Amino acid sequence: MDHDGFHGPGPEKDWSEEFYFDFYDRERDLCGYMRIALRPNLREKEFQFHLLMPDGSTIGGRERVPFESQRAEAKGLEFSRVMPQGIWRITMKANMPRVGGRIEKRSHVEMELVFTGLNEAVISEERMPGVAGPGMSHVQQFGTVAGKLSTGIEEFVIDTLGYRDHSWGSPDLGRLGSGMMIACQFSKDHAFGMFRCSGQGQDSDAGFIHIAVSNRALDSAAIKTYAGPDGSPKSMQITLTDTTGVTHKVLAMVLKASKEQETQPRAHTVHKMLLRCSTEGRVGYGTAELWVASP
Repeated sequence: MDHDGFHGPGPEKDWSEEFYFDFYDRERDLCGYMRIALRPNLREKEFQFHLLMPDGSTIGGRERVPFESQRAEAKGLEFSRVMPQGIWRITMKANMPRVGGRIEKRSHVEMELVFTGLNEAVISEERMPGVAGPGMSHVQQFGTVAGKLSTGIEEFVIDTLGYRDHSWGSPDLGRLGSGMMIACQFSKDHAFGMFRCSGQGQDSDAGFIHIAVSNRALDSAAIKTYAGPDGSPKSMQITLTDTTGVTHKVLAMVLKASKEQETQPRAHTVHKMLLRCSTEGRVGYGTAELWVASP
């Protein structure tokens, strides 16, 4: 079955199909993360595009736009599948706000990247605590990210590792107290990706751990987060337990972070983080997204 094609839509008003990609090129200190969410029943798409630049500035934004086509495309950003569960083309051409760092202006971003999967795509379902039936279904994969990126001022040749998540279903964000996604790549044969839904005093975890040629499904995760004075996460101690019972301990330090306030479907704060992860003498990099409902 081709899980990476378009789905649905289901009957739920908030039914969504989402495509997410990220990368971090440590030689150039350049991080990118981007998402397009299709919500046909609401007749809208959600666009997210952020570049964390070497000078400390951030290029991009987050916006809801009208639903005009059943394509993973919005505001000049497009994800197109080249090969099922393996190769994706990521393109961007738009003027975007740039804030912080030495430059505060609009940047003309032109980007053409290719994501090539390194592991077999992992299919999993998130379970909403206290809610019968599945929540979102996910296709997760890590891989190489290569291509070119221009901001109109800087030119970059990208050759690094990254992560993608393709999900569909009813997120039912109104019921969640918080949610989390963490992905890290240590090498071309060692990576993990996970997501967590939390509500009603319960956590539900799913994801994968890839070591050598083995894809291991995630059974559970223990995550202890240490926050700074402003409440933003600064580090995390993560213990992942796979379905064979083996535990994997990871220390994640937050290198860069951004914070956004959202009001739909309920008031919440989104923390997006670039991480430096260490485990058993190996060092890797990745991203985390933490979604916390307002009291």
